[in-house]
Amino acid sequence: MSLRNNPDFLKLWAGQAISELGSTVTRDALPLLAVLTLGSSPFEMGVLSALGGLPVIVFGIFAGVWVDRLRRRPLMMIADLGRAFLLGVIPLSAALGFLRIELVYGIVILAIMSGVFFNTAYRAYLPSLTDRTHLVEGNSKLALSSSLAEGMVRRFGLGATLTSMLALISVSALLLPLAVSFKGWGFFFLAIAQLFGDAMRTIYSIHAVSLRQALTPDRLLGRVNASMDLVSEGLAPLGALAGGALATLFGVQTALFVAALHGILASLWIAASPVRRMRVIPVSADLQN
Repeated sequence: MSLRNNPDFLKLWAGQAISELGSTVTRDALPLLAVLTLGSSPFEMGVLSALGGLPVIVFGIFAGVWVDRLRRRPLMMIADLGRAFLLGVIPLSAALGFLRIELVYGIVILAIMSGVFFNTAYRAYLPSLTDRTHLVEGNSKLALSSSLAEGMVRRFGLGATLTSMLALISVSALLLPLAVSFKGWGFFFLAIAQLFGDAMRTIYSIHAVSLRQALTPDRLLGRVNASMDLVSEGLAPLGALAGGALATLFGVQTALFVAALHGILASLWIAASPVRRMRVIPVSADLQN
């Protein structure tokens, strides 16, 4: 059955679209609020980013166990309602005049903690709604980028798509420090880095998550997703603190260059792995051979 005719998937799709709005506010709007409204320093921004990774370290594995043992849909609903309440505290506190960076720190920790439970649950929930041959289609629709993501893997293969997308993400990140040097083109560089980098990141994420879902038994999906988040995001607090300190000592431009170059190294790791030779996502029959 087509996913467009699957009522359970359509409900998940609508819920994910709303949840993504909350994630965007937490990821993008709160740092801007800290800089533009509260006048935060580079080091305070590093602390803000570091605190955003703390819930993954503390609650990531526990979230995976809960997701595998509890009903996933109610868990997603509770997590999203909690995050909506927390984000609503920010405009209220600003209107009442007691918004402080310490309050933003606390809200970020709690909101991302809710996001950890939601993200772990929804990535484990999708394979129960469809067979594994539709995982890329499902993840593409959940990311709102269906045709491009599916077309890339059909044209170039899974391994080449993952490797090239990760490399292009890092190349687009190089535009951020260049925007400082070419001030007349600064806005253009920033816009291209945002649009291009986000598109490549979405395509990479779709296929990386689909591959993980295809290879993992349903009973372990929650724990595997949580473990991946712990590995991929658990080091983020250290990177954020290091980035804040690097920006304070040597300037924001230098810190951005270092971050972009480290991203290129990650693409080389995938290029040297067996994933590079994969053409399609394996299904159960392929895994048994």
